[in-house]
Amino acid sequence: MGISHLLPTLEKLSRPITASFPQDGTHRPTAVIDGSALAHHALSRYLRTLSKQNLTPSLVGFDYDAYGRSVVAWLDAISVGFEIIAICTDAHLPSYKTPTRLSRMQNTVNGLSRLRTLSTSLVDTSRLVNWTPTFLIAAFCDAIKRHGRWSDVLKSVPGEADAFCAAAAFSHPTVSTSSTGAESERVEVVIFTSDSDLMVYPTNPTTRIAFFNDIVFEHTLANGSTVKLSLWNPYDIDRKLGSTDTERRMVKFAWCLLTDSIKARSIISGKPSNPNKIIVPPEFQEQYTLPSSSLTTQELPLIYDSRAGEVVYSSTLYSSLAHPPIPTGEQEVTIYLPVLLEDTTRPSAWNIGRRTRVAAYRLLYTRDTTIIEIHRKAAGVGRTAISPSDEQYDVGLSEYIDSPFINTPDQAENETINPLLINLILEIISDYDNRNTPLSQVDMIALIAAITRYPENAREEGSGRVHVNLWTWFRAHLWAQVMAGLWSLYLLHTTLSLPLVDATALVGSEKDGHGFEKGKKQWEPVGGLVGVIDAGRFMAVYSHMPEQRQKGGKKGRKRAKLDSGVNGGVDEVVRGAVGKIFGDVGWKVVQEVLGVVEERRRERERQQEEEEPEGEMFMGMTVG
Repeated sequence: MGISHLLPTLEKLSRPITASFPQDGTHRPTAVIDGSALAHHALSRYLRTLSKQNLTPSLVGFDYDAYGRSVVAWLDAISVGFEIIAICTDAHLPSYKTPTRLSRMQNTVNGLSRLRTLSTSLVDTSRLVNWTPTFLIAAFCDAIKRHGRWSDVLKSVPGEADAFCAAAAFSHPTVSTSSTGAESERVEVVIFTSDSDLMVYPTNPTTRIAFFNDIVFEHTLANGSTVKLSLWNPYDIDRKLGSTDTERRMVKFAWCLLTDSIKARSIISGKPSNPNKIIVPPEFQEQYTLPSSSLTTQELPLIYDSRAGEVVYSSTLYSSLAHPPIPTGEQEVTIYLPVLLEDTTRPSAWNIGRRTRVAAYRLLYTRDTTIIEIHRKAAGVGRTAISPSDEQYDVGLSEYIDSPFINTPDQAENETINPLLINLILEIISDYDNRNTPLSQVDMIALIAAITRYPENAREEGSGRVHVNLWTWFRAHLWAQVMAGLWSLYLLHTTLSLPLVDATALVGSEKDGHGFEKGKKQWEPVGGLVGVIDAGRFMAVYSHMPEQRQKGGKKGRKRAKLDSGVNGGVDEVVRGAVGKIFGDVGWKVVQEVLGVVEERRRERERQQEEEEPEGEMFMGMTVG
């Protein structure tokens, strides 16, 4: 990340200094952490650790809990030598990132398509290079919030994290320089990052930058635990380039490095040059300006997922908080949906949850705004245009509240199930029914298992990586649909919790309003995104099944009709194999859901029979 060759080039001008903290037994500088960079670095180290143990993680049902523990371990180790005052994660990326984002999305989809060709049956994620788990940033934030120690300093910022990290360091009080100049060498603030761009931002004399790859955690009997790292001094480098208080040449040098490497090497070598002749485009200069103090103090509630944050800050309600500023008056808004590990031969998993996302769009955008969703289509990156004013999406909140599973007295107090997630499962099942490829009973039970919890005193199954050999492409796609629906619910939950948002825009009647207030608590578990669904339980259903029943999803409509009965018609083989995963309460939910599905299927069949033309059958054809 960052500007290519920036650090090796600057090293010719000033080398980083190695230091260990805490110094003198007490001095612990302040730390500002680029959370997005740490999230990816912790992932890299976590995967490397598993590799050394000869363990292969499943990137389909990724173990977010184990990853979260590694994040907390990193912060614990850093806090030995530093006082952490800010952890910033991206919640909006500026428009100049568009070409890079589209290119990365296409490369990811290309890799997914190649994997689908090479591994036709099971999903062999060991062949998938540079894949990032979909909910990585959300898992990073969730781990910190649950740990509690740094929850108050965790922020999802309306821009790139590096700009707000630089602003936090720049605004931190510095020690005044003594007559000997000794205090000017004292390190007061260290920015932790993986992005070389931070070398270009304005800094104070006592600010240093450290890169995660250069950090070593040590422990000795003499000094105890220390953090050893290489510290870059961007302020000193900027002065060596000839900068003054009124003119910063670091930005001009960075621009030359991108566009004219010969001139950049000339500047570093000390040869005569006229920086005034270097014209830097305003768009590039804007990238390396610090956000105003008003932006750093006006904060929205923490948004766990970066893509959901982009939906929020692209709205005219909150676009004034973004850095760099977002042009106002745009009638078309582009939304980059997370990339899912799905089957590229099937329709996009993002067909699930679409109506839920549109409900969020209606709260955030004007009715004449066109939403362009960017997501995978076939083996490429496609666009889907959505207008919140379209009648087919013009629905009230009753769609999310008024169901047989919400506001029922015995279930409202039951923590085993969440009605919103039940509605999500029913939406997925209906999607397959509408395509005339209904899910088998085993597949539906696996979906229900993913959103429920183990009964008390029951042995929990292992994480997703234990079942890596059972991840077929069909199951991976089914799981991607669950994630798409959950993310859509999270987006609507996030939107409803924001200030300035008027939920009455979705309340079409007094019934809607009453139901919404009564059912608000149902949204709370969705707010964390990670930990709501369980890949281990999803795959446990398949691993407990006899081998001949694990292939039930391929038998088509006839098998699905035989599999799912209403009046206790759950296959006894299935009940015996997976009943212990649910317990009595959970199994009751399974029967109720399957009953609703069967009733809907029967109603669908009745409608199809009524629509069939009357006539006599002759050799399989309708005549007359």
